[in-house]
Amino acid sequence: RIVHASSAAPGGAYQRDGVVWNVFSHEPEVVRGPNNEYVMYYTANIRSKHGVCNCCKTTSKCDGSTGPNDCPSGSSFLPERRRLDADPSYMSWSMSPNGPWSTPMQIFAGYRGSDTNFAPVILKNGSLVALWREWTNRGSRVYLATALDWKNASTYNQHLERGELFPDLGTAGTEDPFVWIDSNGHFHSVFHHMYGYRSSTQWWLDAVGGHAFSTDGIDWTYTGVAWGDPTTIDQGNVVHFMDG
Repeated sequence: RIVHASSAAPGGAYQRDGVVWNVFSHEPEVVRGPNNEYVMYYTANIRSKHGVCNCCKTTSKCDGSTGPNDCPSGSSFLPERRRLDADPSYMSWSMSPNGPWSTPMQIFAGYRGSDTNFAPVILKNGSLVALWREWTNRGSRVYLATALDWKNASTYNQHLERGELFPDLGTAGTEDPFVWIDSNGHFHSVFHHMYGYRSSTQWWLDAVGGHAFSTDGIDWTYTGVAWGDPTTIDQGNVVHFMDG
């Protein structure tokens, strides 16, 4: 579920205010629109209590991982864009974080692949620049997306013709981007950097952050690890800024 929670301070404590989108929905990314809209992008597949895969069977760990018999035959991770259990990406917006939210609009309606981790920044003219990921046989790979009008799904372009943005990044790659523009007009993104100590076994436990930048939002440079240590098991997910 996607849950709305609020707090008087960024560090919490948070109170649960309610469910925004029900089972199965996750990976919300909320950004501001040109007229101060709250614009939420998220992954959803409204289907059943457990969805296509039941990861809480008696033979499963029920820890968020997918066991060998949890999913129907043919729905496991497959190379490139051949997965059968696509989780669509949606957009909804509101003038208030408390809602009401607009009717969800699917973006990339013809796409068949993994959850995209869609992470946009909406520009003042209503256009959009975003990063998204796809699971391939090399793990999670990041691509560019743009839109001429953030409210018009037909203008969204995945730019697969450009190829992945960071081809030199090793397996299992990187995921969960967040994009913003700094005071100089430069684009930045931070990621869950999964290329490190546990890359071949438990990459989802690597508490390491990656960083990339772009001067125009189109051509990106991955600068490497911004926090954490990808070479050891002793890692931290708390960032201490130099200015306190």
